Amino acid sequence: MLETVGLGWKTTEQYEQHIRAVTPAEIQAAANLYFDEDRLTEARLIPQKISQPISQLKPQPAPQAGAPQ
Repeated sequence: MLETVGLGWKTTEQYEQHIRAVTPAEIQAAANLYFDEDRLTEARLIPQKISQPISQLKPQPAPQAGAPQ
């Protein structure tokens, strides 16, 4: 799996050791650094009713960046 992100297969054991060495305090420090109330984005996802069974719906392609919608 690590080869998919540019790391060799020999890195697996070291990777796990490094991940397990991260402390809760280090995670909290990173969260405090990057999660800021002044830069909060909030979204509400409201389900919509559909007119046909899900099994009959066809997937729609994602819009391309910069393309008009």
